[in-house]
Amino acid sequence: MNRGNSILNRLFYNGVHSIRRLAGSDSEAKAMYRFLQNDRVSEDDIIRNMSSNCV
Repeated sequence: MNRGNSILNRLFYNGVHSIRRLAGSDSEAKAMYRFLQNDRVSEDDIIRNMSSNCV
């Protein structure tokens, strides 16, 4: 979930609501989209990880 943490931290820190605007390049945006579309990563996993980071 390191990649997930990185994406979420950057989204919150930069206050950006678009991956395209957040990514520094097309390849970085593509990597973010691939991560979010990965079948091994669920919405519950992301939420659980975010919750554990807040404790």
